[in-house]
Amino acid sequence: MMIHESAFIHTSAEISDNVTIGAHAFIGKNVIIGSGSKIHHHASIEENTRIGKNCNIWSFASVGAAPQDLSYKNEDTYLEIGDNCTIRESATISRGTKKEQGITKIGSNVLIMASAHIGHDCVVGNNVVIANFAGVTGHVHISDHVIIGGLSGIHQFTRIGEGAIISGGSMCNQDIFPFSNAQGDRAVIRGLNTTGMHRRGFSDELMALISAYKIYFSSDLTHEDSIKELERLYDENPKRELKVICDFIRNSKRGLARTPSKK
Repeated sequence: MMIHESAFIHTSAEISDNVTIGAHAFIGKNVIIGSGSKIHHHASIEENTRIGKNCNIWSFASVGAAPQDLSYKNEDTYLEIGDNCTIRESATISRGTKKEQGITKIGSNVLIMASAHIGHDCVVGNNVVIANFAGVTGHVHISDHVIIGGLSGIHQFTRIGEGAIISGGSMCNQDIFPFSNAQGDRAVIRGLNTTGMHRRGFSDELMALISAYKIYFSSDLTHEDSIKELERLYDENPKRELKVICDFIRNSKRGLARTPSKK
């Protein structure tokens, strides 16, 4: 364990072995930091925050601060961060509120670039990249293997489906179809994220997802009839990714972003 003499560490904090804490870092009450993690100089881990193993939190990041919500009245709420996460300079992540379960959750293998923000009560999956200056507002759910481009904004309560990519500068105010490529203000679906799927080694899955995309976005079927056709496709070809799409659409509350031509 290497802790700079100028760092502040609350007496209730639990610091595992092989943790490095830099100069003037702040570690608040009820903070837990897993083995192998590094907290750079002037980083702030405010309170009620659990950080997993081998995380790297850079200078001037603010992690586990009170939610930016006028309803918050200093209740005990929490932030959980998984293993192998990198949080770059000046990024901010808020704790949850009592409006939901009182917790913000970040998965493992997540990269949050400089000056990005993740608001209260968000759930971020595994293997996610959130680029510089992206703003993720409260109650957003981001599934696994998502990339959110720089300067993007995600409206509260929006869901981003597994494997989707949000182009830089996009504004998302509706749910984003899994495995898709979304861009624009307000974001529309421009196709599938084929690059991301190739990187993950998709083969048969890619063909199934192309069929699903055509059913939902390129047919004349209604929303409900599209879902029924997607469920029929899954019954004939039970790929996990097709089930992900069916469940995602069924559970949408804000509605899904469309392609430019979809009425």
